[in-house]
Amino acid sequence: MRLVRIVKWFVVSLACGGLLIPRNSLADNTSIQPLAVMTDVALTKGGILQGQLVDTTGLPVEGADVEVRSKSCVVGHGLTDEKGDFVVPELRGGVYQVVAAGKECIIRAWSPGTAPPVAQRGLLVVAGDLTVRGGAGQIFTNPWLLAFVAALAIGIPLSLDDSKTSSGP
Repeated sequence: MRLVRIVKWFVVSLACGGLLIPRNSLADNTSIQPLAVMTDVALTKGGILQGQLVDTTGLPVEGADVEVRSKSCVVGHGLTDEKGDFVVPELRGGVYQVVAAGKECIIRAWSPGTAPPVAQRGLLVVAGDLTVRGGAGQIFTNPWLLAFVAALAIGIPLSLDDSKTSSGP
């Protein structure tokens, strides 16, 4: 009877330990590239792309070169002013890659008067890495995991106490 309880406790502990292993440690080491998000932008009269370049804190980036590419060919460029604003003239409607301060984004530029209602009137480019990575201290932020650990903390001492009292004189 005691051997059965020990085996059950071992199996449950092994399953709990599996929950504590981070998922990425079980995955292979190939990097997964996130899908590019395409932004609809309305060009103004004359095929002008207007936008602003800011850093991750929201402050404008001054004096940065902004390149607009189509199929890896540069089709236009602009320079940001003190407010981070830039203008790239003479573009046609189509899909472009905008590169500024190391940041790349994909836009679908719409010719004047053809843009859908969801299209933005200008492009906002945020330079820098917006990725926030969690540390090892965040492993216990899952409420189910916390509840499970609490149940183990209560259940293990109770089961050990029951095994001592039920073993007899």
